[in-house]
Amino acid sequence: MVEHDDIVVAIADRNPVFAFGLATGLKGAGWLPEVVDDLILWAPGPGHQAAFLDSGVGDCYRIVPRLHAIRPLLAIVVLVASDDVAAHETALQQGASASACRNAPLKELVAVMAAALELRTRLPTDVAHSLASRDRPACDVPHLALSDRLVLSALAKGLSVGELARRDGCSERSMHRRLRALYDSIGAGNRSQAVALAARWGLAPVTVSQPDGSDRWNGEASLAGRDT
Repeated sequence: MVEHDDIVVAIADRNPVFAFGLATGLKGAGWLPEVVDDLILWAPGPGHQAAFLDSGVGDCYRIVPRLHAIRPLLAIVVLVASDDVAAHETALQQGASASACRNAPLKELVAVMAAALELRTRLPTDVAHSLASRDRPACDVPHLALSDRLVLSALAKGLSVGELARRDGCSERSMHRRLRALYDSIGAGNRSQAVALAARWGLAPVTVSQPDGSDRWNGEASLAGRDT
């Protein structure tokens, strides 16, 4: 579990009233929120590890890759206007660590960010089920070795690069190279995009939000393709 009492969380939102309300709520929950106008200037600061970004902010999805370039492990939660599946999917495909409806309760927004800091993606149940069950033509599912599919599953469960390296008996540098090659092979720009694609193809489990606020895994879907 990530301790968040020393983590600075940025809030970039086009509605200053909403941003102030979210900041007040996050502070009461033990976070260190900062309402910012320019995330690119904010990102390099010490302790800056998480950010809420309004999808309605101009150039939102151009900002995300620039933030990852500055701080690769920055947890970015994009706030979408509704729980429409397409809105969540777009946010994940564009590199967000996670997405959440801007009208969600504060408790849910905190839970989404906490999961993102642990390298997990928390989604509403209906959105997760839709992404996990969506049919895709067989030709769109890449032919992956069993070892690569297991890596994608481990990433979805939140294992760090160091944990993956120790599990496979290699150095972290070697694991970084392997992950980069894997991302390239499936057309993903980063970890969150890889996990989102894997969930759509049925290669990885998805964390879903329950009505009582708890989490559970949606389970290991059948691994597509043949083993190699």
